Amino acid sequence: MKNNMALAHAFGEALAGLGRRAAADDPDVGAGSTDMGDVSQNVPSIHPYLAICARGETMCHEHAFAAHAASDQGVTAMLDAARAMALTAQRFLGDADLRAAVRAEFDGGS
Repeated sequence: MKNNMALAHAFGEALAGLGRRAAADDPDVGAGSTDMGDVSQNVPSIHPYLAICARGETMCHEHAFAAHAASDQGVTAMLDAARAMALTAQRFLGDADLRAAVRAEFDGGS
């Protein structure tokens, strides 16, 4: 996964506007396997994670994870993620400086 940090920071700022703090990185999140990694080699991409429960309560692909995803906290996280993604897209489309930064980072291989 080749995260575009210029785009990730814009997403983080959108999250902050929604009252969520975005960590720049999380050493507890593994690399895993996702098709998004393939996509990120061809277009600027991000793969943000939002908590749906307290740290250490469950991991992906566990029954408890499914329960947390369906909980009020899980639904709120999903809606916040969708709002932040929409705000990030809106900013990207309207902000030539952000588009240039995203492109420069992607082209530079950072």
